[in-house]
Amino acid sequence: MIDKPPFFVHVPKTAGTSIVSAIKHKLKFNFPENYTGKGPAHYPLFIFERYNDLSKYFIFAVVRNPFTRAFSYYKHFLHVTGSRVSFEDFLDHVRRKRQIILNYYDSPNLVSDKTPFIVYSQSFYIYNSKGKMGLDKMYRYENIAELESDTEVELPVLNEGSYPREDYDRCYSQTNIDLVRHIYLEDFINLNYSMDFV
Repeated sequence: MIDKPPFFVHVPKTAGTSIVSAIKHKLKFNFPENYTGKGPAHYPLFIFERYNDLSKYFIFAVVRNPFTRAFSYYKHFLHVTGSRVSFEDFLDHVRRKRQIILNYYDSPNLVSDKTPFIVYSQSFYIYNSKGKMGLDKMYRYENIAELESDTEVELPVLNEGSYPREDYDRCYSQTNIDLVRHIYLEDFINLNYSMDFV
């Protein structure tokens, strides 16, 4: 049971839409003044700290196995863009785009209704301005029932990927496995996920 108002750090592609839909009446959202989005912004914890005193909130996030998260992001990318790019080309794009996004981060356009940080690791979102994991609790996508128990709500299934398991296995060549290990190395380490492909 959560005994303080919850503050949700929404890591992209970790069931955040379902969480917000189910417990938005309980969630505390404070956004930068010029934020125009309708839901929780995909901003990292250290950005929220600039605009909020978070000491009185229960700060939580959901994290996910980097292999399944990367593939979910890929399928989302295909759906949104209508692209037919291969998974390998997509992962290479993510790897290269991280530097471009870093340049954007250094610009005055940081606060917007877009998601400038979607290519970053999950660790990027959950560390505070002191370089420490700033959550009161970290839930796992693979054990979402724990969050349901703590919030006393049943989470709906929204925006769930509809790809077959064979598609996932086929796309994960050894090259792509190694690319995900390289791109999201900090998540495998910080979030205690095995680097063995699943």
